[in-house]
Amino acid sequence: MTTTNTQTPTAPSHSDDEAVLISKAQTILAARGAASILEELSRPVIGSFPPALLPYLSTAALEAQGLSAPVFRPFHSFLQSPTTFSTSCVSLDRLLRGGIPLGTASIVELSGVAGAGKTQILLQLSLMAGAPVEHGGAATGAIVAFTEGAPPIARMHQIEAHLCDARGLPAGTLLRKVVVEQVRSVDQLLNWAQHRLPYLFRQTGATVVVVDSVAAVYRPEFDDALSRAEHLVALAAALKRAAAHVGGVCVCANQVSQGLAADGTLNRTVPALGAAWSNCVDTRVFLRRAWGGSGGRIAKVLHSSFLGTVDGGEEYQVTSKGVVGG
Repeated sequence: MTTTNTQTPTAPSHSDDEAVLISKAQTILAARGAASILEELSRPVIGSFPPALLPYLSTAALEAQGLSAPVFRPFHSFLQSPTTFSTSCVSLDRLLRGGIPLGTASIVELSGVAGAGKTQILLQLSLMAGAPVEHGGAATGAIVAFTEGAPPIARMHQIEAHLCDARGLPAGTLLRKVVVEQVRSVDQLLNWAQHRLPYLFRQTGATVVVVDSVAAVYRPEFDDALSRAEHLVALAAALKRAAAHVGGVCVCANQVSQGLAADGTLNRTVPALGAAWSNCVDTRVFLRRAWGGSGGRIAKVLHSSFLGTVDGGEEYQVTSKGVVGG
């Protein structure tokens, strides 16, 4: 007669030191919004985020979550084969050599004067983030944070209706892949980027985060340029960290300010927030109205870490149906 051993395996026992390590690891995971030790280890290290988690990762801590060994996902793996998704504007896609880059964990900034169409472009690419790949989309979705005024939901519905109609998609297909949030201060925005954004990425499967706009909350809240620069660097690191974990991208709007000419006079319109934020931005696209009162707008790449040198600009227009090629 064959007997079957039905004894239930016992959970591994841990020493007091190992229990302390597990507790510290779980505390840090909770603070970072991570679901597991595996998820934390899968994130590339971008910048410094003390306290470090690695000193608390003993074999016992891994066993506590059923993990035999950590799995690392190096940052360079995102940069080997970046893909793009369309903005649904031929001119902007041509300027960006295919569209918005995924897999780069980068920040793409749209800066320009009021009326240049920054919000319109952000709404449209947010919707395209949820479009099927065969229709030029990312097939994932977008998390959108608005920092001023009421979110333009009615306008988003209007653009979505045109995008769906042009592609033969059922109404609401793209809107279902967009999560809209409101953030009203610099501290709220930083906390949102560090903790809530990773959670939303996990829950929705989105890979695109949109912030409209960064300058709207940073310009009125800081008198000290150094403190603002440190806060902006921390925000950029948090946005890139969250995007890197899902192989995504951050796209944000920025305002403009007057720059100094060689003789010290104010005669240039430049992106706001200074050099610290500029160094955090991977691709900066400047938007302005076209000369001559035609109603058109011009987009030009000021600098890009992955596009290289992009000469000239592209014209586009803002219509009732959305942003279209000029």
